Amino acid sequence: MSGTLTNTDTFSIVAAATLNVGAAGLATGDTLSFGGAQSLAYQVASADIVADGEYMLVQGTWVGGTFTVDSGAGTDTLVLFDSDPTGGVATSSVVLLGVLPAGLTPLVADGFTIA
Repeated sequence: MSGTLTNTDTFSIVAAATLNVGAAGLATGDTLSFGGAQSLAYQVASADIVADGEYMLVQGTWVGGTFTVDSGAGTDTLVLFDSDPTGGVATSSVVLLGVLPAGLTPLVADGFTIA
């Protein structure tokens, strides 16, 4: 995978962390931080998905352990991020249920806020 994600691309995620946004979970103004400097990536860097020190927000749908990219009708957000604190890249993820990337405000240095 290189350059872009397209609708119907899928990610099968084992033991994924999911967070609800709304009455039962995260709320407007809550912040998620990666614990170090991360910058928002706007395209896929390589087969690792993100490059060193980057994160990406992907709109789609989470069903039964699979996230399907869907920029039109998706209701969830897959957050892909580099979890390696060194110069290497280790792509990790969390799925935010019930919020679109447009509902997240990137922070200058690290993470984002639920808008």
